[in-house]
Amino acid sequence: MQQAASPGPSYPLAPEWRASDFVWTIAGGFAGAFIGAAIAFQAAPLTLLIVSLGMQNAGHFTALWLVTRRRGTTLTRMGLEVEPSDGVFLFLGAGLQIGLSLLVVPLAERLEFEGSAQEITESITPDAAAGAQIILVLIVALLAPITEELMFRGVLYQLLEQRQGFRTAVFGSALVFSSFHIIGLSTENFLLAALITLPQLFIVGTVLANTSRRRGRLGPAIFIHAGFNLVAILAVLFAPELVSS
Repeated sequence: MQQAASPGPSYPLAPEWRASDFVWTIAGGFAGAFIGAAIAFQAAPLTLLIVSLGMQNAGHFTALWLVTRRRGTTLTRMGLEVEPSDGVFLFLGAGLQIGLSLLVVPLAERLEFEGSAQEITESITPDAAAGAQIILVLIVALLAPITEELMFRGVLYQLLEQRQGFRTAVFGSALVFSSFHIIGLSTENFLLAALITLPQLFIVGTVLANTSRRRGRLGPAIFIHAGFNLVAILAVLFAPELVSS
């Protein structure tokens, strides 16, 4: 039996999405990352990381643009609306990152997990150039939140809500969102890293989906996502010993 319709504002102008639309947005990012890695494969690790992440987001965004053209819609009709008051959600995202990190400490200690769960930390050295650090922060805390919100809440959530109802859409999009980040986990302790990281990202995904559903647009979720990522990347850059511990 299909679930009841969402009690809060949804996306009345969204097109009838198909599963292939979301698959194309994911594939575009993978293609972009592959091209970026091929371009910068002989560069320093941080440069390789920046180029790959930049090209990955460029690939996602290009695929999103093509998908919207094919469906005869726009990014605005997908929910990409930002208001000045949305800035306050940046602090909610930062608090979410700090709170979840503190909650996971006992689990990490019990599992005797040491080091970072993300491979990104291995590419960043203390003497990294300021320009490279700024570009990395912009990609992680600005470009990635916009791109991923369009993908996971602008396409995937709406796709699931149109077919299964809002509860399945919230939890289903959160599950796919967290699973998507398996790609960046440390390969050295992959299972432990997944056990520590993925539940946190699932919680974040449910918060982002619920926020988008209730607000009827993506602006607040983008700022929550940006605050969450900003705290993480600043910790990696300026407090790596805290991340490792």
